[in-house]
Amino acid sequence: MKSLILLALFLTGCGSSNVSEEKAQPTELQDEVDLPFTVLHGDSNGNFMEREMIAFDNVTEYEGALSTVNKTRKPGVKAAEIDFSKYTVALLTMGKQNTGGYTIKAERVERTDRNIIVYYSERFPDPRSPVTMALTSPWTMIQFKNEKMPVIFVPLLN
Repeated sequence: MKSLILLALFLTGCGSSNVSEEKAQPTELQDEVDLPFTVLHGDSNGNFMEREMIAFDNVTEYEGALSTVNKTRKPGVKAAEIDFSKYTVALLTMGKQNTGGYTIKAERVERTDRNIIVYYSERFPDPRSPVTMALTSPWTMIQFKNEKMPVIFVPLLN
């Protein structure tokens, strides 16, 4: 009986040392840092006819994008107060779609040693589902800390 208890304690001790060693090893993910972001605007009709993923670092480009959104809106989407020395704005659009049921969403933003990565997801309507029969152009706009680095957009697979 004593040997069975000693064997159990020995096996338990061996298992826990392997786990701590694995956690102590560095991984590539430690170089990536999640950046908080805020959704500024977005919906199913942004008047963007082409698919675009753009990062803005100035108010002129930001207001230009909003003027596209506001072409068919009364009242229009109001511009947010953004300090572009502190924040970058990213615009993600799906372009013109022939029906409703499409969405685009920023899921997370990460900083690596070389880039900012905006991960996003797109949703498409099920071909068998009823959808709104109207032209749509889904879009979203986010802001995150300006790290003065190139911005890359990466789709997440659904």
